[in-house]
Amino acid sequence: MGLPVNFMMLVFLTVGLLFLVAWLLQWLWNITMPQVFGLKEITYWQAFRLLIIAAILFGGPNSHVAALLAMTYQKAIICVIASPGGAWQSQMLNR
Repeated sequence: MGLPVNFMMLVFLTVGLLFLVAWLLQWLWNITMPQVFGLKEITYWQAFRLLIIAAILFGGPNSHVAALLAMTYQKAIICVIASPGGAWQSQMLNR
């Protein structure tokens, strides 16, 4: 049983986008950093590694998921504290 064509296209597009963003990072670095800060130019693979390091340090593309879960959790806690008698369950179901 093979993978659907749409899934394979998504994988190829994602990998292609990753390589394109790495190239864009390299280009932006090489036209900005040497002139502004006196740093050396970087290679494509150095830009790729910087992109991976930034994704690890700053949360990557799925960081909004963690923020959404945190907001949902905070809303649930507020409903528990603010509602006497267990009415928070109905409030959570009705949102």
